[in-house]
Amino acid sequence: MISPPYRYTAIALVAGAMLLSALFFYSSNRCPDDAFISLRYARNLAEGEGLCFNPGGERVEGFSSPLHVMLMGAAIFLGADPLQVSQFSSIFGAVLCVVAVAWWGQRRLGFWWGTFAALAVALNPSVGTWARGGLESTIFMALVVMALIAAAEEKWKTMAILAGLLALTRPEGPLYWLPLFLYALFVLRRDYRALRTPILLTLGTYLPWFIFRVLYFHDILPNTYYAKMDGVRAAQTRRGLDLSGRVPRQE
Repeated sequence: MISPPYRYTAIALVAGAMLLSALFFYSSNRCPDDAFISLRYARNLAEGEGLCFNPGGERVEGFSSPLHVMLMGAAIFLGADPLQVSQFSSIFGAVLCVVAVAWWGQRRLGFWWGTFAALAVALNPSVGTWARGGLESTIFMALVVMALIAAAEEKWKTMAILAGLLALTRPEGPLYWLPLFLYALFVLRRDYRALRTPILLTLGTYLPWFIFRVLYFHDILPNTYYAKMDGVRAAQTRRGLDLSGRVPRQE
């Protein structure tokens, strides 16, 4: 039986490994262009120009994370360096994720396996690279992990709030609602009444932004979706199915 001081020490060491990983990969990945798009929206918001890329221009939701833009807007309004704050938030998300994995892994898998799982995340090159990217990627990753942990621990209200924050952090966040609440229904043996409050918490966290988005941008999805997915078209779906059925030729 591993005593609590050793567990806490292992978690702290894993968090330290995540910080070192972020510093190591920082030399090869300063800050991607996408971060500056969000920061431009945040600056215009802080300066009273609204959520727009060009002051006085068309209202287009050209960012992926409303939560990130609003937080950076608050940082700019308070006089902080938005780039440093955004990079700090990326590091914070990465550290929070590995700490959550270590804490839950040690409880469920045992001390060594839980610590090893968290260390594997901390030393993952992709995690280290984006830990200084100044984007919402690591925050979203941490929220996904914590929502899954809350579901596994049957903390339904906590899971619901985290699910709502997922939708505010990334446009694909609502996709996680289905597996989370289906799992809750399975555990609760289809007791729908027990999920009324969690569902209201999730909707209450996300719906204000969704309503604002529709009224402000006149659309239910961000422009980034249409730019990357070319909308929802039958021709695109057929093309994707056709390509997925082809066997690449060997040159």
